[in-house]
Amino acid sequence: PDIALGKKYNITNGEPLAVKEILALVFKALELPYHPRRIPYPLAYTAAFLMEIWAHHREPTLTRYSVGVLGKSQTLDISAAQRELGYQPRVSILEGIKRYAQWYKQSSQQ
Repeated sequence: PDIALGKKYNITNGEPLAVKEILALVFKALELPYHPRRIPYPLAYTAAFLMEIWAHHREPTLTRYSVGVLGKSQTLDISAAQRELGYQPRVSILEGIKRYAQWYKQSSQQ
């Protein structure tokens, strides 16, 4: 609609869930062991900074952005998309993970 022209919208399934919880669900669905390790945020951020410097125009293994995504909580507000676009999430996190795990298992057997 015209009201949406030039605007940006967050599109998610509307279920706030920590990345570490999502990862645990993904590993469980894939029937893989999950052994997360806690690293102090300042240490991880500094390591990522150094990896970015040493990457020499390649994507580093760890970036400050990825440390932020993994180490901080964030919830995206989808109310504008719901109100202005009529957006409604169709797939829950659990259903999406289930579908992904099925696809992954099928594609890795080929």
